[in-house]
Amino acid sequence: MLIHYDLGKRTTKGELLLVPVELVPAVWDRAYYLIRRKGQAPEGYDIKALYQRLLLGRDRLWLAVFTHAKAHLMNSYGGMVISTVGPPPKDLSHVLFTRDRSITVHVIAARKIYSWFDDAVEKITAYGLENECRQCFAMGRQGWFGQMKKFYGRFERVGIGLDRLKTRGRDTRQCTMRPGYFRRIEPWPEGVKFWTAASRKRQFYLRGGRAHAAD
Repeated sequence: MLIHYDLGKRTTKGELLLVPVELVPAVWDRAYYLIRRKGQAPEGYDIKALYQRLLLGRDRLWLAVFTHAKAHLMNSYGGMVISTVGPPPKDLSHVLFTRDRSITVHVIAARKIYSWFDDAVEKITAYGLENECRQCFAMGRQGWFGQMKKFYGRFERVGIGLDRLKTRGRDTRQCTMRPGYFRRIEPWPEGVKFWTAASRKRQFYLRGGRAHAAD
């Protein structure tokens, strides 16, 4: 499935592709360039360890490619996503999740994310369900939460969280989250006021097409 958006006089299309383990060395230079060029690698993230895990198949590499865009984009990647299947992340400071088999989705770098993330949700969901995952945890910078909440409704439980404190020079701690801490996404409780719901659980509620932090 290709996703396209009209942007003035041009249309950008993109899709997410799962890289076979044996092809990771062949594409790693370009993937690594995407991380460093965008300056989006989370602080303290061990890139060398990540590469070794990809070679062993412990983590899987996904690359977004532009299928229709301006010439300067056609030979570049639109994003780099890492997925891990297994137990949920260890750093959970509440009881909104279970120990069920889960898929963790780490959006490390992205350009024109609107042009390919719907396709990413479809393919990553299918991959997770094929691997008997019941929960999904999506990590990235705060500006991508609007995209990552699209995983809601595809698994029994969905959580989103930060992987870095700063984005575009702004400190994101005002949202009272820290890297590794996940908020569960749920529909807004009918007939319940925002602050009443917020006092019950620390999670994200879907309201008006946006995810709101319940603090």
